[in-house]
Amino acid sequence: MEIIVEHRRTKVYFDEKNKVYIKEFKPKLSFRLKYFFKLRKYPGLNFKFISSELQKLGIKTPEIIYASKYRVETKKIDGVLLSNYLKNKENEVLVKYLDLIVKVLKSDIYFGDFNTRNFIVKNGDIYAIDLEDYRKERFFNRSTDEALMRLKKTLKNDKWYEYIEEKLNLV
Repeated sequence: MEIIVEHRRTKVYFDEKNKVYIKEFKPKLSFRLKYFFKLRKYPGLNFKFISSELQKLGIKTPEIIYASKYRVETKKIDGVLLSNYLKNKENEVLVKYLDLIVKVLKSDIYFGDFNTRNFIVKNGDIYAIDLEDYRKERFFNRSTDEALMRLKKTLKNDKWYEYIEEKLNLV
């Protein structure tokens, strides 16, 4: 098993034999307290919860093999990162991506990083892959305005952002 990402708070392993990603979380104490007092879901369990919520919206996610408080295991999706895919093509997949963003923003799910590296394209379908940072908070909902502000910085493309504003009826 090979470590493919190693951050202070996260490690991601890839099991080549079984084609499985294993993500382990090591949150700081302040987050552990939020989890303990149920102010926020544990990251591994949140991944599983958000996956189910996104699937209800028609958004594809990786198949989850195992999820616990601080660990999640998912099947590999044989596809191309959306960021790489869009370098060569701007077609119906781009519209699917922008519509996916609109679906999330219209739901009660908060996500502040719609970076194209957090999505995989397989057979023309888009899969959201980095789910532990999505939130559907019980107590502290973030505003769509905050998500839109972050989105504008992430997209770095005014036409894409204008498309989303129009779909959200903000113009």
